[in-house]
Amino acid sequence: MKILTTKIDIKKLNMSLIVGFLMFAAPLQALASEGEKGGVLSHLLWPTINFAILAITLFIFLKKPLKEFLAKRTETIERTLTEAKQARLLAEKALTEVTLSLKIKREERDWQLDKAKKTGEIERQRLAQEGQEISLRIKETAEKNISAQLQKAKEAIRAEAVFAAMEIAEQNIKAAMTTSQQEKIVQDAIKHIASQN
Repeated sequence: MKILTTKIDIKKLNMSLIVGFLMFAAPLQALASEGEKGGVLSHLLWPTINFAILAITLFIFLKKPLKEFLAKRTETIERTLTEAKQARLLAEKALTEVTLSLKIKREERDWQLDKAKKTGEIERQRLAQEGQEISLRIKETAEKNISAQLQKAKEAIRAEAVFAAMEIAEQNIKAAMTTSQQEKIVQDAIKHIASQN
């Protein structure tokens, strides 16, 4: 139906152009043949009449197609505006959803960061405490080892001092004692041992 309407519109348009051309051609020919016979009034009258006929003809032939065209154009514009409003509403809804989702994600991110900071701080404190405890244990172990080594060194020095003192005493006794004194001490020691048994 649209193709048929378009063909009719083209025929009407062609007819209007032909009629218009004929209307303008006739006054031009009359003016050319008249020359300067007519006055100013005749020069204005015929073109005005021709223009009026052309305007009426165009109005008659183009009224319906122009009205249909404008109605279709109005309908298309209204439909486009309606679709644009719907698209805008959908876009606003999508924007609201995205904004809400982004807000939730930001809150979740902030919560995760806060949780990670707190966990990190707790872990840092635990590691610091554990480090201090290990340091104290190492210190205590080192002090015990030092004390034990010092005690061993003291005992070794005492044993060596006793041994050195015994050697010195033995040498002094040997030098100061005579053979008879030595025999008498040995005999006294034997008697003493025998009396205890």
